[in-house]
Amino acid sequence: MPPRSFSWLGIGGVVCIASLALPRSLIAQDAPAALLERALTAAGGAERLARYRAFAWRAEATVHLPGRDISLLGHWQIAPPDSAIVATYERSTGPSSMRRLILAGDRGWSERGGQADPLPMAAETEERGQFYLYSLIRLLPLRDPAVELSTAPADTVGHWALRVVRPDRQEATLYFDARDRLVRIRTTVAAVADSPAMPQEVTLAGTIETNGVRWFRRMTITRDGKPFFEMRLTSFEPLRTLVDPLLAGPP
Repeated sequence: MPPRSFSWLGIGGVVCIASLALPRSLIAQDAPAALLERALTAAGGAERLARYRAFAWRAEATVHLPGRDISLLGHWQIAPPDSAIVATYERSTGPSSMRRLILAGDRGWSERGGQADPLPMAAETEERGQFYLYSLIRLLPLRDPAVELSTAPADTVGHWALRVVRPDRQEATLYFDARDRLVRIRTTVAAVADSPAMPQEVTLAGTIETNGVRWFRRMTITRDGKPFFEMRLTSFEPLRTLVDPLLAGPP
């Protein structure tokens, strides 16, 4: 997902009949942990999500900048929240403009044409905040005892919600539809460098499913109510783990 400094690098299925039959008032009364289990089932099941700790996909994306939209093609490899290899290039210039953003634990750098450069602190902070979103989308990490889950008010169209609080991560509210599928995340982008904190909303739509894991097909991000980023997946593969020599770091 693209940071405000514009590196722009980082950037299903089974329906629970019982949940469809429940009045929304009863859904809202469920304990947060029970609501999470329903969401996990809708995403493919906790057992399957535990088996696959990483994901890879190809996608086309658009970054919205003031006065300019940039169209990208790329390959995302994510082991959320702190490992990722994202390779993107501008559609207009082709693969020769390929850049990579790499996070490996507490290290982060960019790479182009064999030249690796450490990420500036502000850019790395931004990217880590954005990659944390994929950990929320995977849902299973929300079982961690360090996560504080609570119910939140439904939105104006009746999507039930969970508020997620985790130390050292941005607070987020997750919204789920009548099929218990995650459809929206509301959070805040932390202030970095000379950029102020601002509200961020992530909208997820459609489903792409492989090996029983259900992922989003389309992602749209707005910041402060303005278009920021769009992505449409063309392929998706859940992975047991993320293994790539690039994660070892530059020489």
